[in-house]
Amino acid sequence: MAPDRSKAGGNRNRPDVLTDPRAIQRVHLDHHQISSHQNVVKTIQDTPITDLKDVEVDKTSDDFAAGQSLVWGGDSWIAGDPEVLIPVKAAEEMSKGTPVYVSDEQESGKPIVSKADSDGTDTYPAIGLLFTDLAAGAEGHAVGGGIISGLDTSGYAVGDALYLSSTPGVLTNTRPTATAEKVQKVALVARSHGSAGTLIVMGAGRTNDIPNDLVTLTGVSLGDSDLGTFTGTTIADNETIKGALQDLETAVEAGGGGVKYHGRYDTEAETARSGATTTTEIYYTARPDGDGYAESEVSDVGETNTINRTLFFSDKFDADPDTSADWTQYTTQPAANQTFANAKAALLAGLNDTDGTANTRGTLPVSLKMERTVTVPVLLDDYPNASAAYSVRKLRTAYTGSAMRVREASGNTETDIGFDSNGDLDTAAIASHCGSANGYVVTWYDQANSNDATQSTAVLQPQIYNGTAVLTRNGKPAPYFPDGNGERLLFDASTVTQPYTWCGVVQRDDTTFSTVVGWGTSFSLIGRLEGADFSMYAGVLLGSSAFNSTAQQLFYAMFDGSSSELAVDGGTAVTGNAGTNDITGSGHIAALAAGGSPMRGSVQELILWPSDQSSNRSGIESAINTYFSVY
Repeated sequence: MAPDRSKAGGNRNRPDVLTDPRAIQRVHLDHHQISSHQNVVKTIQDTPITDLKDVEVDKTSDDFAAGQSLVWGGDSWIAGDPEVLIPVKAAEEMSKGTPVYVSDEQESGKPIVSKADSDGTDTYPAIGLLFTDLAAGAEGHAVGGGIISGLDTSGYAVGDALYLSSTPGVLTNTRPTATAEKVQKVALVARSHGSAGTLIVMGAGRTNDIPNDLVTLTGVSLGDSDLGTFTGTTIADNETIKGALQDLETAVEAGGGGVKYHGRYDTEAETARSGATTTTEIYYTARPDGDGYAESEVSDVGETNTINRTLFFSDKFDADPDTSADWTQYTTQPAANQTFANAKAALLAGLNDTDGTANTRGTLPVSLKMERTVTVPVLLDDYPNASAAYSVRKLRTAYTGSAMRVREASGNTETDIGFDSNGDLDTAAIASHCGSANGYVVTWYDQANSNDATQSTAVLQPQIYNGTAVLTRNGKPAPYFPDGNGERLLFDASTVTQPYTWCGVVQRDDTTFSTVVGWGTSFSLIGRLEGADFSMYAGVLLGSSAFNSTAQQLFYAMFDGSSSELAVDGGTAVTGNAGTNDITGSGHIAALAAGGSPMRGSVQELILWPSDQSSNRSGIESAINTYFSVY
């Protein structure tokens, strides 16, 4: 059979002589006959390209197959698959199949290449895979498209997509997912084999997948068919992007039920308002994308105590009403007993005002609140002008001092203890200060004047904390005088002439000789003398055996010579002569001078008025009992 003939054309841009080491020329074989690979080499190796017009090949050899090309390998022609070969120069030693990127240039125009990776600085995209092994500085070729064979692809399965990895020069069949990594699919596995594996190069020269940083930005994982769930109600869960946009458009066009500025955060405002510890009638918060408002007026009808409506602002959005550090009071506050409507107007007017602290309330973000409190008059508000007042509760609204000074027995450090928001002794502060050590009262502060009752000698100080909890009687804190060393507190009684009145709450552990309070060199007291009843004494004993008790007692003692009165727990008073001694010199709580006649027990409240309070006795006793629940 006559041999097939075919024309193989040259390329003007290629070298004219095939032996030129730069030459890479192909003669496409399809239905051509060749006798052998060597015949082809012998026939055309030294033939100028322009003379390659009719090449006779004998298609009897298995060296060539349809669809293959003759490829000049530098010193000979070889059989090859159709591919795009890019002339390159190696910047480093690299093996066949290594993904490379253009790392530099040279005058000849051939790119200098290095190992490509997915997360370096300008180390991508890969322009192809090396066609052969190359030493550093050697010239060769990279396959930019087509088939490359003779590789170890045993780690992959046929059909696997191969990507640049974060390791320079290494491909991976796992798609990169890190935000910093670029995604470039370089090839597909055509044959899985330990040495004769084949890849189809198809993604050289560009990144060709959804960028990972876009995935991070959207919050939607690759492969997801929808946008996931939403916390609000405007966009339905599991919407597509188009569906979400449609939801937004519908909401905006619908008006009230859609995305808006005013009222957007009403739910958050109501949560803050209703969850506040202090009664909060109004809460408002705003930021550039919306605001929220909530109110709940508390009726003032029937309230006989003083109503306070206090206005606050914060420079935070959705500020926690209970975080006091985030709030500042308005410089100008509503007057006491101001109506809800007037106080509300003043609160909202603050959105346009500048506070005296130079903090502008009209800027965003901002939060406002209006708290409502009621001032319940305490004992000395209703029965003022006391000379001395010691208690475990606040006795006068205008008093701003502490309740007592406490020493912890471990390191002997001292601190002032005040009142909590309810006006009670701040027992949490005592526990925090003392920890696991006992706590003792150094000073019991006078809430009426400056006659503080104090004791500088540690062993003579009454105990208030036992290393675990604050000592109490009937549920209220109670400084305890154990009578081991004549424990007592001393105060300057100044001079108080008769008539004068004492009231207090005490509990004695026994009914033997004991002093609740004593004063002066004239040996005056309230307590029990040896062999006598619970009495008052200002030169003459006046008392009753009915008053002897180890229970908690509320006593009333009005000293006015022969018209003196003594009563316990709101009962009928014993009247008569208690003597005419005035109060002079120093006073002592739980003992006489120098610790004589000490009491073993607790004292929770002592108040001295420099006047006859018999007309107020019922009211005073009722107010004290309401707090201490003595009887």
